[in-house]
Amino acid sequence: MKKLLAFGIMLIFIGLSVIPSTGDIVEDARPCDCNSEALNITGPHYGKPGVNYTFCVEGFNPNGDDLFCMWDWDDGTSTGWLGPYASGEMMCASHAWSEEGTYMIRVKLKDIWGNISDWMSYLFIVDAGTPYVEITKPKRAVYIRDNKIIPFLVPVIIGDIQIWFWAEDSLSGLNRTELFIDNELKETFTTCPKSWLWNETTPLKFRHRIELTAYDNAGNNATKKMIVWKLF
Repeated sequence: MKKLLAFGIMLIFIGLSVIPSTGDIVEDARPCDCNSEALNITGPHYGKPGVNYTFCVEGFNPNGDDLFCMWDWDDGTSTGWLGPYASGEMMCASHAWSEEGTYMIRVKLKDIWGNISDWMSYLFIVDAGTPYVEITKPKRAVYIRDNKIIPFLVPVIIGDIQIWFWAEDSLSGLNRTELFIDNELKETFTTCPKSWLWNETTPLKFRHRIELTAYDNAGNNATKKMIVWKLF
């Protein structure tokens, strides 16, 4: 009887030794599977200093696990890990830069198991300057049928003339240029240099204002104005 009791106690100890405690249970860590090719960053590419801009990233986990994201703003600051977010949910963050420049925003994801994806990059340009814009024709001269005849104190135009202009922006790039005659929009251009044929006549009105406004991709603008006299 004593031998049977001892044998039973021994079996109990053996059984307990092979059953792990809750703290010892380790599940297999599953990969994030959110490589940079699977990410899609959305947001503006251009902006101004001191303005908050929002960027979002979309990531999917094939196991349906929640995700965290971290943004690096390339100005010495980052968000730290944000989340958790559900797989497939848009993960957004906002930031404002204090200085003009070109910044390479980066974002990476982490799943609940601690697996971290590669960085994904997104170019953002902060532009504080205004575009350069210039009306290259007409100048202070007398023009007859688009031909410059002699220099003069003010531009005097007789007949039709081709208005020429130049605009550019070295940082964020030129977005568009708008040409106005007497506050009326005549045409919008997206490339430079460009010209516009002024073949309109306005009886009993000879003094006119040419106005050219250029916009860069960050939303900055500059305007050049010119008073001219046009006959016929």
